[in-house]
Order: sequence, then structure tokens, then C-alpha cells
Amino acid sequence: MATVRSEVLTRVSQLRDTVLKGVSYAANGRDLQLSFQHWNGSALSLHLRGVLQFSVSSTDDQSGDPVVVGAKIEMLEDGGKEVLASLGHMWYDTNKKVKTYPGVPLVYLLIEGDTCIGVVCQEVELDAEVKSR
Repeated sequence: MATVRSEVLTRVSQLRDTVLKGVSYAANGRDLQLSFQHWNGSALSLHLRGVLQFSVSSTDDQSGDPVVVGAKIEMLEDGGKEVLASLGHMWYDTNKKVKTYPGVPLVYLLIEGDTCIGVVCQEVELDAEVKSR
């Protein structure tokens, strides 16, 4: 089963009222970086490694920086079956069902707000917080 360090769990739960500042994806390693900024100017980045599914949705009338209103992270015990299907995973097994990964430790991260992000990956790391000047 996938594990997430308690520091990462705590920081993700504290993303409420931050601003999503950036999203970058490195296809060669299937890595994703999400960057956030708190109202006090401090910055936080999450590195998601071994991304299997990445979904983004925004409203058409968004103006300004996208505010985060909620975030959660959880370990998936079913190989990602339900979450991958809900996020529109495009890989299917021979029975034409969404492909799952029962032998792979998986983590699900959901960011909700002006821009919503759903990610299924193998690992989540926290970048050190940096105070902007």
C-alpha cells in the first residue's frame, strides 16, 4: 500500500485559501509539480512522481489567480479502480474496463477551487517552504 509522510498530509490539508501559481509536467519521468502561494507570501510546491492520471478543470469566467478552497490526499487500496474511472482514465484492460494497478502503491490528490486538479500517482513529495521577499 502507498504511504504518504505525515508532513505531506498536514501541508496538503493546509492548502485551503492558497493560490495555485503553477503547474508543470515532465513527460519523460511522468512527474508533475504544483506550486502554491499562501496569503503571507510563503510558497509551497508538491512534486508528484509516477503520474498515471492528471485531470484539470477550470471555469470559463475565472479572473485573477485561482484560489484553492479545499484539498485532500489519500492512499488507494483498490489499484485506483474507482478514482481512475472517475477521472476519465483512458487505458483499458482486455475486458474494456478501466485499467487498474493492484500491485502498484498509488496516491490520489484532489485540489478544489477555481481550478480543480485530480492526480493519481505513485509518490508525493513536499518542497521546502520558501518565503518570498
